[in-house]
Amino acid sequence: MKKTLILVGFLMSLGSCSVDKELISKIELVKWNSKNDTIYYDTKPVAYYDHSEYELNPGHGKHAKPIQELSITQINFGVKTDELIKFVHTLHPKQKVEIVVPRH
Repeated sequence: MKKTLILVGFLMSLGSCSVDKELISKIELVKWNSKNDTIYYDTKPVAYYDHSEYELNPGHGKHAKPIQELSITQINFGVKTDELIKFVHTLHPKQKVEIVVPRH
């Protein structure tokens, strides 16, 4: 019984790793666009690339590598912040994404 549970857990982890849930579908991706430093949704500007930075997290162990973090400022709230993050992550899957939401 214990071996069966371990095998089922292993197979489930393989399936969950093969699909990235933080990416936008191809159908939804058509509504998004990026030109210069501005991100558009249905031709309306929703955010802009503010800056990028590199960080090294010593907590990642002896062979930690620097990773790039993209900082994006949201300027239009007609689009959910989660969807904006997914779009940016779809374009830049290896970068860390930060969305700055100014007080309104």
